Amino acid sequence: MAEWIPVLAYPLLAKGSYQLTSRSCILQQSLVILHIRMSSIEPRGPPAIINQYLQSFLGDRLLYHEISFDLSSE
Repeated sequence: MAEWIPVLAYPLLAKGSYQLTSRSCILQQSLVILHIRMSSIEPRGPPAIINQYLQSFLGDRLLYHEISFDLSSE
């Protein structure tokens, strides 16, 4: 059976501040997400998730373009 070996000798601590606000500030300018991917890779992952999440806030001000390329073509 495999043995678990920790990467760090002790847990990594992150220090910072966290605040909640009663008012949200949403970007008023348009935003474009360009996802450049190899055609042999399934189009899933962070760019698609980010697009779905931001779409609810930005609506038609958000543009998502997926550019597919193939290294085997000329």
